[in-house]
Amino acid sequence: MSDAELPRARNVRVLLGLPVEVAVELGATVMPLSELLRLGPGSVIELLNRVDEPLQMFINGRKIGEGEAVVVKDSFALRVQAVLSRAERIEQLST
Repeated sequence: MSDAELPRARNVRVLLGLPVEVAVELGATVMPLSELLRLGPGSVIELLNRVDEPLQMFINGRKIGEGEAVVVKDSFALRVQAVLSRAERIEQLST
C-alpha cells in the first residue's frame, strides 16, 4: 500500500465502525384514525402481510433485503434470504 493510500484506508476503517440502525418490518396496514384511537391493551391489529411472506430488512430506514423470522436462544432473529448487492446497499445508504 502506498503512502497516498494510507489515509484512505484509515477513513474506510473508521466508516466501517459506524453504527447503523437495523430494523425488520413484520408487516403493515392502513386504518382509519377513529379505529386507531380505539386501540388499547388487548387490541389486535391485522396486518396486510401473509404469514409466508418474507420480512423486510431496513438499514437507516432504507430497504436493503428480506428474510424470515427465526428464534435464536430466546430472541427473534432474521435469516437473510435476499440482500441488495454491496454497490446497491452503498447507494441506498447515500441517498
